Amino acid sequence: MESVRAGDLYLWFFLYSAVGWAYESLLFTVYCRRPVNRGFLKGPFVPLYGCGGVLLVALLYGRVTNPAHIFLIALVLTTALEYVTAVAMENLFRAKWWDYSMFPLNFQGRISLISSVVFAAMALLTLRFVHPQVERLTGMIPPRAKAHFLILATVYLLGDITFTVRRVLVVNGRLGEMRGHVSAILAERRGAVESGAPRRNASFAELLRAHFRQEWPQGGDILDDGKAAAADGARTEAEEEKTGASR
Repeated sequence: MESVRAGDLYLWFFLYSAVGWAYESLLFTVYCRRPVNRGFLKGPFVPLYGCGGVLLVALLYGRVTNPAHIFLIALVLTTALEYVTAVAMENLFRAKWWDYSMFPLNFQGRISLISSVVFAAMALLTLRFVHPQVERLTGMIPPRAKAHFLILATVYLLGDITFTVRRVLVVNGRLGEMRGHVSAILAERRGAVESGAPRRNASFAELLRAHFRQEWPQGGDILDDGKAAAADGARTEAEEEKTGASR
């Protein structure tokens, strides 16, 4: 019974991770008016939703029936999970995957009252109306088919995590290198001013890079930023070589 229960929880983790990905991708696609693949991974999973869904099901489903109690407990649990996840990802990858700074009553841009209330309401609806049907339908899947699916999904998820983490770390290293290039450009400008030698005015693009590379990139754009940074670096190196040759 325990192994079946654990297998069901794991299956629901993948299910709610996919539902979370679909919800966020659709929401941001409509808001941005262009296709948006939300989440940290390349595939159709947002594990934060899967972890939150499984946590709520394991702790509350069939145990707490009062809607007000479910809402309040879900409010606390989802808020804590979102905050811990934000801190962990920012420290591990030096990037932000969401920012609530523009929302009222937010804390450090990592959580906000509005988002917490929305997640708590979604949790209440899920536990009261959605999950009973999910439990019924997934209970109809033969154990052998369920085990095969979980093995394949696990292999895919681990591969996606490995690939994505590797790319993010590589890009972060490249961005650090680009920040070094910009710092060198600005130091050269300051040295030219102090010595009174004629200098080339910094271009608008260089000034923008000097400003924005001091900030963490948004997680959804971090890989695109890496490509742009690599192109910027190549152009900067070519300019430096040209300047050195003219001297």
